[in-house]
Amino acid sequence: MSAALLRGRIAGALQAGRISAGCLGIPTAATKIVAHDVQCRGMASGKEVKNRMKSVANIRKITKSMKMVAASRLRGAQNRMEQARPFGQSIADVFEPVAGEAPAGTHLLVCITSDRGLCGGINAVVVKNTKILLRELAEENKDAAVIILGDKGRPMLQREFSDKITMSTSELWKKPLSYSAASLLAEEILKKNFSKVSVIYNRFRSVISYDLTNRTFDAPSVIESDPAYLNQYELDDEDDKTGIMRDLYEFNLANTIYSALLENASSEQAARMSAMDNATRNAGDMLQKLQLFYNRSRQAQITTELIEIISGAESLKG
Repeated sequence: MSAALLRGRIAGALQAGRISAGCLGIPTAATKIVAHDVQCRGMASGKEVKNRMKSVANIRKITKSMKMVAASRLRGAQNRMEQARPFGQSIADVFEPVAGEAPAGTHLLVCITSDRGLCGGINAVVVKNTKILLRELAEENKDAAVIILGDKGRPMLQREFSDKITMSTSELWKKPLSYSAASLLAEEILKKNFSKVSVIYNRFRSVISYDLTNRTFDAPSVIESDPAYLNQYELDDEDDKTGIMRDLYEFNLANTIYSALLENASSEQAARMSAMDNATRNAGDMLQKLQLFYNRSRQAQITTELIEIISGAESLKG
């Protein structure tokens, strides 16, 4: 039975004298003004809540789709990362024993972030660590410069350290990342005069965790100053050990950047998948609460309309 038909039957019964407001436990004239006010407010609130429910439902569909897309991209990024890890570690082990005194100069920080947001605090962690290092270098009266890989890192660093940013690039992940792109970045870095270079990125551990990593290299001159280190290896050109060390340094830097970009890309997709999963569940919880509130508001609205009809009929009867 519809609410309109029910109200009509109750009003007819009151006018015929078959029932009274007292037997229904409803007050008479005292509730007329209050009931009208509650009814008006309930109607407006119900309409707003219904529109809000539609918005939350649409957002839940979007976040669920974004979670599925991130999960699909994570599989591809993780496969490329796992293939590059052993290769990157092997060349890094070659330079591990090499040590020397770095010359005075600029400390170069390579900050790797993502191009897109909605991935939790993965970019904020890298930027925060970069800011800490810049402040520490400023306290020690050392020069510093920043190279930003990724679009999200630039606005956060530009507010405080705009004078330190020497290069910024984005859309590295528009296509599948290649080693050629990492080699070009390494060439641009080697054109700058620096004493040390630090690559700051997020190292992928699992779908729910990642580690902030800072890999620091001394200047190429430190590596070139110890060519005797290569005596334990068999070389084609024994007379040009300095040139070989320079080439190996560039290769190691390009390989480190390539591995760091792959690690950060995997961490980004994992963080986005977790963030969208949390957003989907939160939207579902909010939708349930709004549905409950809407049902209660609608029930209260029908009750107040019945009160108004019965009170009006009772006053006419009196």
